[in-house]
This record gives sequence, C-alpha cells and structure tokens, in this order.
Amino acid sequence: MTANDCRVFEHTRDAFFANLLNVKAASVYLTLAPQFLPAHEVGVSSMLSVAGVHVTVMSVWLGVWSTGLTLMTARLNIPRWRNVINRCGGMVLIAMGVRSATDIN
Repeated sequence: MTANDCRVFEHTRDAFFANLLNVKAASVYLTLAPQFLPAHEVGVSSMLSVAGVHVTVMSVWLGVWSTGLTLMTARLNIPRWRNVINRCGGMVLIAMGVRSATDIN
C-alpha cells in the first residue's frame, strides 16, 4: 500500500463518517424522503429502498460530474461552477421542502 493509497483511504473514511453523522442528511430522510412513498408503505424497509435508489443515483451523478469536470478543469472557473451547482441544489431542496410542507393529505 502506497502513501497515496493511505491518503485516499483516510479521505474516504473521513467523508463516510462526515456523511453518516450529518444532521442535515438525517433530516432530509426523515422529512422529505417519505413524500415519495405511499402513506401505508412508510417503514424501515421502504426507507432503505429509497436510500438505496438515492445512493445509486448519486453515485452515477457524481461519477459523471467528476469525470466531466476532471476533463474540463483547465477551461472552468472552479469557484464559479461550485457556486452554480450549490445554488441549483439548494433551490431543488427548498422546492421539495415547500412542496412537502404545503402537501395536504
């Protein structure tokens, strides 16, 4: 195992625990994820299924973005794109939260 491999493992481990202990991520799953399930199917197994779909979609999404950005690094102004991506993601989360808050059953 090389020093670079150790560094990658450490970063991966740190990112895993940061996401696992992230209160915001837990709040998303507890408040927004149930809106994608019928009321009679909300439970541990269905939430794990939603989480599995989320992991799959995010893996593909991050793979496509990281590959594309790696190939285009020389042409992009990274801070500008980071702000655009963060704002778009924030708007989507706000829209989903408003939809969830205004949904009358």
